Amino acid sequence: VECATLTQERDKESKSPDLELIVQQIKKPINKIQAFINLGWLKAAYLLAVKNGQVSDVIQIQQEASRLQQTAVLALCDKWLRARNVAH
Repeated sequence: VECATLTQERDKESKSPDLELIVQQIKKPINKIQAFINLGWLKAAYLLAVKNGQVSDVIQIQQEASRLQQTAVLALCDKWLRARNVAH
């Protein structure tokens, strides 16, 4: 996760192919979700969190989507959490 974050900081102007390779190497879903969040790849984070039923991660993604004004991801999170009667 740290390597992915550092690679993104190094290559701010363009999406580095190294970044894709690093993220692909992360095996644990919880770590991959955190990497996606750190990189701002919130839709990918959301999809993996939902696939693994990670309510706390969806809440974290929702908060980050709100902060970054990513309204589409925010709406997805809201809908998913409402369907599970999770107060947010």
